[in-house]
Amino acid sequence: MDWLRIETWKAYERPQSEVTGNKTDPAQKDIKNLACVRKAENGKPAFCVEHDDDINDALFSPDGKYLITGSTDLSLRIWNASDGTLVKRFDFEDAVLDLDVHKNLLAVARDVRTLTIIDLDNLENASAVRNFDRNVGAGTVKFSPDGNYL
Repeated sequence: MDWLRIETWKAYERPQSEVTGNKTDPAQKDIKNLACVRKAENGKPAFCVEHDDDINDALFSPDGKYLITGSTDLSLRIWNASDGTLVKRFDFEDAVLDLDVHKNLLAVARDVRTLTIIDLDNLENASAVRNFDRNVGAGTVKFSPDGNYL
């Protein structure tokens, strides 16, 4: 894969060039909420994808097929990693705070409903999405190295 990195800017991080804006920062009201992908060979932006509010996490699927972003705008978006076109959008009742992926499984930590698991190989199938509801939210999510535990 020839991508160098995904860049995002959260409220507590120092801004860099061509990175996500933050609507909650009064000094940055005109900046858009972007996740930008840069090419490894020259560091120039390949493309940027946009959300309606702060992007909390962004990662690539293990096979390099997707760029996946989660946002305070209550959405998870799955983009084509080659050109940044939107493949699938999931809208939730609460903010997406953190993401992790193991093989074809995407774990989504959400502010109120705790955890969602999505099968990246079956995005069009409604049964590919499983929600594990709890009374409290999950700030972070991480698969164990073997992928058997969250």
